[in-house]
Amino acid sequence: MRVAIVGGRLQGVEAAYLAREAGYESVVVDRDKNAPASSLCDKFVCGDALDRAVLREAFEGADAVVPAIENDAVLESAGLAAKDKGIPFLHDEHSYRISSSKLESDEMFGEIGVPAPAPWPRCGFPLIAKPSGESGSAGVALIENRAQLDEWTRLNGGKPYVLQQYLPGPSYSIEVVGDGERCGALQVTELFMDEVHDCCRVITPSLLAPEADAKFREISLRIARRLKIRGVFDVEIILHENECKVLEIDARLPSQTPTAVYHSSGVNILELICRSALDGRLPETGRSREESVLYQHIYADGRGVSVLGEHVMGACGPLRKHDGFLGADIAITSWSPGASPWAATLIYLGGTRETLIERQRESVLSARGL
Repeated sequence: MRVAIVGGRLQGVEAAYLAREAGYESVVVDRDKNAPASSLCDKFVCGDALDRAVLREAFEGADAVVPAIENDAVLESAGLAAKDKGIPFLHDEHSYRISSSKLESDEMFGEIGVPAPAPWPRCGFPLIAKPSGESGSAGVALIENRAQLDEWTRLNGGKPYVLQQYLPGPSYSIEVVGDGERCGALQVTELFMDEVHDCCRVITPSLLAPEADAKFREISLRIARRLKIRGVFDVEIILHENECKVLEIDARLPSQTPTAVYHSSGVNILELICRSALDGRLPETGRSREESVLYQHIYADGRGVSVLGEHVMGACGPLRKHDGFLGADIAITSWSPGASPWAATLIYLGGTRETLIERQRESVLSARGL
């Protein structure tokens, strides 16, 4: 199996890593010669994905094309190029359009009874402001009073945005895969955020109680059936006062959580969606195990070592896989002798949650000596 991956940043890193774990050959195309995924693939094509000649080279011999980018022009270009070559393009345009607009997805949540934070002005302060067309933590702001809201609106009023109730509580995520008719929810992961609301750590299995876990799955499958999802999307919730409140959905291959799910359960999401597209039917999604996994980002520069969100992994150049780096079982890192700055995703496997957290602390102390 040969997969062409369009986009070499964080989603591209996820796709290239999972492709290698599935035993697939991968080709990544990105215009940045130092794209993070450029050293994780079997072949890297440096070029603009709006250029058909570049895409022809990248798609040569491919069995499937995996978009790992959220740029509408590139998605259209890659989709047309894949269609011209008769290669499955693993992108659900309908679901992606809804999930990429928080306004549209919030409207859908209301129509199908999905619990979500109350919108402004029905809610009071504090509240969360989010650009409608961004995913993850991009542009997210916590607003605590009317003066901050007025200033934020002045600066961002020309763009579609969502204002909704701020709900404290632990964050969880789940991936759902489907073939347009059948769908299956995978493993729940627990998310931890840095001070700018960017995910810096993933742990699975989560501490979500069985009743809340079952409710989360039911909500996620309800969304999947409404979308008639083809491929994969993820759902993020806050557990507030023991209630699941859906924050957002994203109908594309996520970053971070699929690797944690793979190492915990043995289920490779990229393999699932590739097989589904090629066979026309979703394979069984049941997991064979549930091993403890902690997935953590660190960043090192002349000032020290910090635990930060995943954005740091896109800023330090090409990434490579290392086993045993800083005491982690697996690391994906830009580190090399004398490098500064550098970043690493450290993955710890097995044992208890407490043991994994302690191992991560020891890694940070070790990193300060590099």
